[in-house]
Amino acid sequence: MAQNRKVLITEDEPSIKDLMSQLLQGEGYEVLHAGTGKDALEAMKRENPCMIFLDFKMPGGMNGYETAEALKTGEPPYRGKIVLVSGNFRQYEQMQNPEKYPRADEFFDGGYLDKPFKIAEFLEFVSRIDASPSQ
Repeated sequence: MAQNRKVLITEDEPSIKDLMSQLLQGEGYEVLHAGTGKDALEAMKRENPCMIFLDFKMPGGMNGYETAEALKTGEPPYRGKIVLVSGNFRQYEQMQNPEKYPRADEFFDGGYLDKPFKIAEFLEFVSRIDASPSQ
């Protein structure tokens, strides 16, 4: 289990964000929120969460891939797990295109979370990420 219990959620759907927050808080995590990719970068540097959930489509100019790339390759590089969150399975399939998204597997090392999700599946997903070693 990660010693750092901070999780950053970058999600623009209030109902999904609120549900994720409640579930994570119930598991003992401190939940942080960011509204845009830029906000996520600032929160990572300030708080260094153990996990980051990034919606693919976000307001503010940066999508989830661009934000994950900036997090993993910036100074300092983010060493925790990043999860791609999307309600569009087609988006996940597109992420598998190495020409368009050459480092998606590296950047989204926490995996892919499809919306909507079942509560038990979400909690199992979080537990699995928490138990896996960070880079």
